[in-house]
Amino acid sequence: MIFWWTRKPLISARAFTAAALLPENTSVVDFKRITRLSEDNPHKYQPITNGKFKQFTVLDPFAGFGSIPLEAKRLGVGKVIASDLLPTTYVFLKAVLEYPNYGERLISDVKRYGEELLKSIEEDVKELYGDASGFVGTWEVKCPHCGNYTPLVNKWWLLAIKGSEERKRRE
Repeated sequence: MIFWWTRKPLISARAFTAAALLPENTSVVDFKRITRLSEDNPHKYQPITNGKFKQFTVLDPFAGFGSIPLEAKRLGVGKVIASDLLPTTYVFLKAVLEYPNYGERLISDVKRYGEELLKSIEEDVKELYGDASGFVGTWEVKCPHCGNYTPLVNKWWLLAIKGSEERKRRE
């Protein structure tokens, strides 16, 4: 996983997209109904647009994780184009906007390819790590004097059971 600076709430992306596409004389009541901001919307997951946005195209050249394109698709916008400069965000955009169309087939393919990948690297991992059953990943810093890497951890144990002898001995 990566640390990402922001992830916008989807409702704000939906509201801004709808506000940009609706005529300025749209009533507040209609706006809330279309964007699912009102409680009288019987459709829990899909906004009620009745094809109002079919003729529009939404272009988001810095789409990031795809909040605006996703909500534009949910609003029924005719054409949605999303892009980003970072390769990581491109993968996330594909995952958000395209991969759900594959449904169950995608799940079974990912599972099958994952099992094949694990099988193919099993020997390489054994060569590197021996027969250890688990590993802890941490950030590291390089010593400017000797060049050795030091893991940044505040504790070396993974679990402390209340009242255990091991814990008492460490304290």
